[in-house]
Amino acid sequence: MKKRRSINKKMVLWLQMAFLIAAVLMMQAPAQAACDVTPDADCDGLTDTEETAGITTCNGIPVPGCSGQTCPATNLMPGQKDLFVIVTPDNTNSSAYRLAIIPNRMEFATVVRAHEITREQAGCKINVDRSVTTNQKAARIVELLDTSNTTGSDDALGWTDAVGAANGSIPYGDGYIYTERIANWVSLKCGSGTCKTSDNQATTKVTVIPRYIKHTLAHEVGHMLNLKQVPESKIGNHYPVSTTTGATRYTLDQYVYFKSGIFYMGTQFNPNDPSYAKPR
Repeated sequence: MKKRRSINKKMVLWLQMAFLIAAVLMMQAPAQAACDVTPDADCDGLTDTEETAGITTCNGIPVPGCSGQTCPATNLMPGQKDLFVIVTPDNTNSSAYRLAIIPNRMEFATVVRAHEITREQAGCKINVDRSVTTNQKAARIVELLDTSNTTGSDDALGWTDAVGAANGSIPYGDGYIYTERIANWVSLKCGSGTCKTSDNQATTKVTVIPRYIKHTLAHEVGHMLNLKQVPESKIGNHYPVSTTTGATRYTLDQYVYFKSGIFYMGTQFNPNDPSYAKPR
C-alpha cells in the first residue's frame, strides 16, 4: 500500500508539471491571433468594412472593395482571404526574364486572393515598411540576380526568411526569387532540345522559364501563410515530390520534377491549403 501511494503521488506530480508546462506554452503564444481584428470574418487582417468599402494605399492608389457574392480579382472581398504582396523587381538588367516584364506575375498564388502592389504603396500606416493597413502587413517578394548557385534545388531558386504568417514580425513576410538562376537552370535542362511543362501550357524553353518563375513566386508566397500544418516540416514544409508522371503537382511541392524534356511543375495549391492559410 505504501508503494501504491508513492506511485500515485508521483503521478500527481507529473500531472502538475504537465499542466504548468502547458500553461507556460500558452503564455508564450504569439500576441497576434488569426482573428484578432474585429469584425474580420475571413481572418485575413482586413476588417469586413475595409473589404467592403475598399482601402487607399500609401501612395494614394485606391483598392476597391466588394459587397456582392462575386468580385473582380482586383477587389477586396469579405469572406475570402485577401493578401497584399509587394513585388520588387530588379530593373538593373535587360534580360528577357526579368520580373518587371513578366505579365500576370501572381497567376499561381491562388491560395489567397493575392493583390500585387509596389513598395511605394506600403509602409505609411504604422511606420512599418510592409504595412498596408493599421492591422495588416503585406508579404514581400524581392528579385535577386545572383547566379552563383547552379544546383536547381528549391532553396537555390527561391526562399523565405521564415515559414509563417506574413503579418508576423521580422523575419516573417520576406521572400526572394532568383530569376536568373531559374532561367539558367531551365536552359541547362533543356539543352539544345525541346522541353515543355507537363500541362502543355508551355511548350518551349522560352515559355517554360516565365512559367517557372511564376511558380516559384507563388511557392514562396505559400510559405508566408503559415501552411506548415499541412505540408511536411521534415522536408522544409513542402509536399513530397512524386516521380509518377501522372501525379497531381502542387505549388508547394519540394521541387519541380524534370524528366525526358518535361518539367512537372505545380501551378495549383493543394485543395486543403486555403483552409489553413493565415495571412495574419
